[in-house]
Amino acid sequence: MSRRNFLVHVLSGLILILLASCSPAQVTVPPQPQPLSTSNPDAFSTMVAGTAAAFMTQTAEAMPTATATLPPSTEPPSPTITATPTDANASTSLTDMEDGSTQFFDYQAGIKVTFPVGWIAVRLSEQEFMDAWVNAVDDPVLQHDMESVQQLDPVIHRVHAFNAQTGYVYEGQGSTIAILFAQGDTRELEKVVEDELQPKDLEGYRLISPKYQVRPDGVELFTVDESWQTLSSTAQQVMLYHKRVIFKVSTGTVSIDLYAPLEIKDVALSEFDALIQQLSIFEP
Repeated sequence: MSRRNFLVHVLSGLILILLASCSPAQVTVPPQPQPLSTSNPDAFSTMVAGTAAAFMTQTAEAMPTATATLPPSTEPPSPTITATPTDANASTSLTDMEDGSTQFFDYQAGIKVTFPVGWIAVRLSEQEFMDAWVNAVDDPVLQHDMESVQQLDPVIHRVHAFNAQTGYVYEGQGSTIAILFAQGDTRELEKVVEDELQPKDLEGYRLISPKYQVRPDGVELFTVDESWQTLSSTAQQVMLYHKRVIFKVSTGTVSIDLYAPLEIKDVALSEFDALIQQLSIFEP
């Protein structure tokens, strides 16, 4: 074989290899996000009550059917746990900002919220929840607070932010911020409030101060402060403070909630109030 023919064969072989490596069969196209399924509006009040029950009892029996599966609290978390993303997560995003805060967008609800520095924001059934769970193996307070919400429905419970730092924990009870969204809830705010103010069967329950507020942009908010007794990560009875802010958006109803030990609520409450003031509402 002449030198020229040899080079031609070599070049032809290289071209075939390059074409094979660029074959469309080797390219993985990410699936397009599926539309978010409409939740049952009538279930919103039930799910809201379910959150309170979860924080009150800290047991799986107080929560809906599991969506994310985590190991029992008696076993160390496994780093091989995988998440199952939901349609709800496809319509939301979490971004770590340069200043250490975390920005949350819900494109279905039409809201933007910024969680302050120090709060661990995660979405249920998303990998970030599993990663935080693994990292919480040496933090019983954070692990306890994550266990209390792990089985809630991620279609309604859009994001949770946990804080187990000194100043946010009392007798083993940490602080949590949660955002709920009931897509397709057509009730007027007054009807939502009427359902929200139904008597709650919670130990030591006390209604503190329900009230309406109007934002500068004209959006009406209903705010309720309440407290009840819960069991902390150290199995101590602690009074839990709860502040809920409810408002309507064009696609349904949104609730933003703070749970914190009543004894030290002011630390988390000041950051929560600032979060509500900076809340952005846009048309989805």
